[in-house]
Amino acid sequence: MSSGRLFLDLEASDLVASDPVEDLSQREREVLLMASKGLSSKEIASRLIISDRTVQAHLASVYQKLGARNKTEALLLGLKHGFMTLDQLLAPDQEEG
Repeated sequence: MSSGRLFLDLEASDLVASDPVEDLSQREREVLLMASKGLSSKEIASRLIISDRTVQAHLASVYQKLGARNKTEALLLGLKHGFMTLDQLLAPDQEEG
């Protein structure tokens, strides 16, 4: 008798509780925010002192983790999940000094 309680398999409960944005590393978040501001992979790479291929790998990982097909969809999911704000996106882009 369940007495009105809902029981979930542990694997299923992990899927329900999982927030894809929490799976993003700080660097992946940083790269997505920069890309969302219109910076090219080459510009992001230069600012972060990493290779262009590394930037592309970070973006591919972001898309996979969020289940996004492109930068726009990833950006919208970032906004939806609250890891980035419109203020961040609309703020003038400044090179880190």
